[in-house]
Order: sequence, then structure tokens, then C-alpha cells
Amino acid sequence: EYNKSTRKEIQCLKCNEKFCAACVKKYIIEEACICLSCKCEWDDEFLSSVLTKKFMSTEYRALKRKKLLDITVDADVRI
Repeated sequence: EYNKSTRKEIQCLKCNEKFCAACVKKYIIEEACICLSCKCEWDDEFLSSVLTKKFMSTEYRALKRKKLLDITVDADVRI
């Protein structure tokens, strides 16, 4: 059941499937920034419009930094 805080309803703009914010956050952290149903990529603009500022500025920012670091380290290893 959706509510206005932790289980806020989030709807994919492409397939119109609905998910709760808690499920979306967990999926983003553990898997990828894509729709759980149609797998279309969700950009930062969409995520910022549907998720909390706190999540975007803490957990999401840390996740993006880690992914960028992983890419950088991987590129250095290949050189």
C-alpha cells in the first residue's frame, strides 16, 4: 500500500507501471537506475523529481561516486 512518505507511489513515464519509493531506492542501490518493469533508463532529472532530496544528496550521490570510481579504476587497470 502506498503512502505519502516511505512508500510514495512512483510511476514510470514509459510503461506507466507503479512502484513504491522504498522499492525503487532499494533497486537503484542494488541493481541499476532503470524501471523495474520495462527496464528503460531513469535519468537524474526523473529520479530527482520522484525521490527525496535527502536520498538524492546522500545515498544516490555516494552510489554515483562509487560507480565513477569503479570505472576510473577499471580504466587504469587496462592501461
